[in-house]
This record gives sequence, structure tokens and C-alpha cells, in this order.
Amino acid sequence: IWDVREANRKKAANHIKDAHAGDVNVLSWSPCVGELLATGGDDGAFKVWDTRNIGVGPMANFLWHKKPITSIDWHPTDETTLVLASEDSCVSLWDMAVEDDQTGTEEILPGTEHYPPQLMFVHQGQKDPKEVRWHPQLPGVCVCTAGTGFNIFKTCNM
Repeated sequence: IWDVREANRKKAANHIKDAHAGDVNVLSWSPCVGELLATGGDDGAFKVWDTRNIGVGPMANFLWHKKPITSIDWHPTDETTLVLASEDSCVSLWDMAVEDDQTGTEEILPGTEHYPPQLMFVHQGQKDPKEVRWHPQLPGVCVCTAGTGFNIFKTCNM
């Protein structure tokens, strides 16, 4: 990350070393909180970074998708919500404001153990999704392009 106001533009203001286990495929700046950056990688992980405190590591780190992340987009008005597309044929919506309140003593229902509480919605059925974006004026509406065409959808929980 470079500060173009600086005279010495050969030296980065901030540098994220080893951001992902593989290549970083996509990134997105938060339109609401200018210091937040989300990245998605070949490892299937996505991370949220506070560019003021790069040295402490990511604020959030989720390895949920099984294949590389192909697109990531912050919600235009909700500062904690992201949408991602992955080569595993899933589009997922995440709310970073949700905290994991589990103490480890709760009974976990079979089949739900691998769903983090921040995961709000999973859209499936498209093959090879490439880009996903929020509609700038219709809250909760997303469009996703894929090898099988494009989908426009709105979740019921937004």
C-alpha cells in the first residue's frame, strides 16, 4: 500500500507479507470504513485487514470455501457485510459484526458444525462463478456472473 503524497514512492507505506497461503486473487476496499481491506486467495480463505495495523495480522480470517476465491465485494452501505464468489460453485454472504458466542459446551446439531456464525447465506447452483457485486441502490440484492450465465438474487435475512 503506497501513500502517493510521500516523496519517496519506491517504499510502500504498508506491506502485507504472507497474506494468504497461495496467491491473492481479489481485494476490495470497504466503501464505509476506508481503512478496511478484504482479500481472497487461492487457498479458499478470505481475510479482513485494518491497514492502520497490518503488523498484528488480519482482523478476520475465514477458511470456509473449498476452492479459490474469485470475487469479493463489500456491501455499499453496511460496513460489516461482504459477499464472495468461489470456484467451489458457491456465493457466500458474511456479516463480520456477528460474534461467536459458543462456549464449547453447546450441543452442535449434526451437519451444522462447519458453518461459522458469521456466514449469513450460501447461494449455490451456478458453475464457475467469476464476479459478484452488490446492487448500489437495492439493499441486499446481488448479481453474480458465472460460466452458466448470471443470477440476480436477494436474501431474506438482509
